[in-house]
Amino acid sequence: MDHHKLIPLWDERYNINHQKIDTQHQRLFEPAAQVENAVFKFVKRDELKEILTELFAYMKEHFHDEEEFMQEIQYPRLYEHKQMHKNIIHEMFQLIQNIKSTNDLKEKLYSIMSKWLSRHILSHDVMIIAWVNENLKK
Repeated sequence: MDHHKLIPLWDERYNINHQKIDTQHQRLFEPAAQVENAVFKFVKRDELKEILTELFAYMKEHFHDEEEFMQEIQYPRLYEHKQMHKNIIHEMFQLIQNIKSTNDLKEKLYSIMSKWLSRHILSHDVMIIAWVNENLKK
């Protein structure tokens, strides 16, 4: 029985036409799916912590690479985008620090992942390719 997905699945339309970043974005959907599955079944605390730690490390690496790319192309919203990255990392750090229970962790992690994937990658990161297409492909 498959429950309806609240966290979106990877789709080619989320590509920003930068191979490394697109691959990273695609890979970020994997732990998001693990988080979603964990919400709907029993998962040991250690297993959740492992998903969280892996995700946190990967997000930091991805944000660094994405910021480098935006710097290279002189993306006008770089500062604003960096602030969003900082806020996401801060939220994740707070989450890790304030875990009260496995269910609490599941809920908070799920909330951050769904918000981050849907709002950040699917909205803000897609704006980068729109800007590139408008300004650099002429």
